[in-house]
Amino acid sequence: MQTKGKHYHKTNDIKSPEADNQKLDPRPHTDMAQQRVLTLWMFFLLHIYRQVPCVGCQNTPEVIPIKCNSTDTQSLYAEVKNALWNKDIRPVANTSKVLTVKLGVTVAGILDVNEKDGEVTLFLVITLDWFVPFLRWDNVTCGTNKISYPKSELWLPDIQIREFMDEDKSPDLPYLQLNYTGGVHLVQLKRVAASCQIYIYTFPFDVQECSLTFHSYVLEEDEMKLTSKSLNFTASSSVVSDSGWILVNVTKVFSTYNLTSIRTFSTIQFNITLKRKASLYVVNLLVPSCFLSLLDLFSFFLTPEDSERSAFKITLILGYIVFLLITNDLLPTSSEPTPLISVFFSISLALMVISLLVTMFILNLHNSGHFSPRAPDWLHVLILNYLARLLFMSPKHLAPSETVILNSYSR
Repeated sequence: MQTKGKHYHKTNDIKSPEADNQKLDPRPHTDMAQQRVLTLWMFFLLHIYRQVPCVGCQNTPEVIPIKCNSTDTQSLYAEVKNALWNKDIRPVANTSKVLTVKLGVTVAGILDVNEKDGEVTLFLVITLDWFVPFLRWDNVTCGTNKISYPKSELWLPDIQIREFMDEDKSPDLPYLQLNYTGGVHLVQLKRVAASCQIYIYTFPFDVQECSLTFHSYVLEEDEMKLTSKSLNFTASSSVVSDSGWILVNVTKVFSTYNLTSIRTFSTIQFNITLKRKASLYVVNLLVPSCFLSLLDLFSFFLTPEDSERSAFKITLILGYIVFLLITNDLLPTSSEPTPLISVFFSISLALMVISLLVTMFILNLHNSGHFSPRAPDWLHVLILNYLARLLFMSPKHLAPSETVILNSYSR
């Protein structure tokens, strides 16, 4: 009995410290429970973190598309709104990734070409397309391929036109289009008044080439790259033009723009070729001027005995001057370089004045020929031989001079 009692007592001595510790300090059970809760919470946060798109992270997680609860469009709008991120952040999963923006330009109208100020006014339809990997959904589950969404809620590329000279008064379209693959399609209508070097030397048969350069002033080349939708851009026959110009062709050049020595921006330059409609100026300027010049030329067929010959030429000169004053508004106002048509008008007016002077000289010779001394022989040879051939007339030889001796008794 004592042995068993001692054995029982030893057993109690071995177990008693644990029992005493449990009675004295109950915190170990509480700490273990807290650790388990903390571990479960960390696994939950890690799971949520893997579901949320990472914007600006170095390690790109797998992009999870938007899940719709029904095919109702309103449900898709709600899911898209929940998936949106800060609109001030460039929509890329990795900050080292370059965002590609596709730019399309359509010349819808030629509004005005100001030769004096060197300015061309165009109406453009500009389209921008880029890809957002965080806005994808299943078109079968969500019931639609694309939706319209307010553009004020999304990030937009800051693409500007370098040659822009006037205040932007273009209509603002408040919506853009989202595609189920994550594509964003934005349409902008712009009335662009851009600077353009106008050369009017061959007016009215001139062809002008103006450039529109698109690039960003914030996002550099390693952040955003501009591309174009099509490689061959042809002129549209549906271009509206009330300014007397025709759109001939549009070409594009991809380049870079160096704002500073360390900042380089992706650039697309569209070269727009315009041709002036010359029919208006040919009918109103060139044809009347040629008619008046021909009329002045044929006035030489009037006989010297006609006293109205000089008056007719003076009337032609006055009529030509009035014609130039009336049609002055049709001529370009720029003076550099001087157009050829202005030189043509000046030469025509000068020839009319010379024609009047020649007519006055001829009439003077004709009326005073019987009282003037005989012309020298060299003048006869110059006019009757050489100048006659230039006018397709047969040359006349100089007649021998005759000496008449008057009888002294006849006086």
